[in-house]
Amino acid sequence: MTTSHAIIVAYALFVAVATLCKPQFLSGNSFVDSLAGPDLLSLLSVILAITFASVANIHLSLNQIIGRVYSKNIEHGQVKAAPTRREINTNAWLLFYAFLICAGALFGRALVPENIYVHSAMNGIAFGMLLVNILVFRDIYCTVFELAASDLAVKGAEQLPEYNTDTPPVAND
Repeated sequence: MTTSHAIIVAYALFVAVATLCKPQFLSGNSFVDSLAGPDLLSLLSVILAITFASVANIHLSLNQIIGRVYSKNIEHGQVKAAPTRREINTNAWLLFYAFLICAGALFGRALVPENIYVHSAMNGIAFGMLLVNILVFRDIYCTVFELAASDLAVKGAEQLPEYNTDTPPVAND
């Protein structure tokens, strides 16, 4: 289990306990109520737009690196980059689905405004989607910084000592 998964599980347990034991914590709080609405959707849409643009730039950077390193066999480079591309794409789609879940939670909250337990659970879900966005945002930017700092991005394959196309160098730590 990764740290991100542990954080999400811990948050889900927190929301469940808070909703069952003290629903006023997530539903009777004016700050939480005002933030869990159009403002939260606006924030998530900005994160979504920025991240999708970043994902596109990561793909372009990968293409440049593949072009440098695997200039004689681009297809082999694409195969080597496939796991990274898959992870990046999965993260991007996760943000999109988190946005939809948040919008659904806020819509569900509006359908039953008098039920404090539903209100608390829906606010918890909405903020959980913000947490997911932050964790995915962090993961994508770690990938960006790793690519930017890698020897392949800076020097290109021809300037690296003992380069082997079967095991390309990884980013510096």
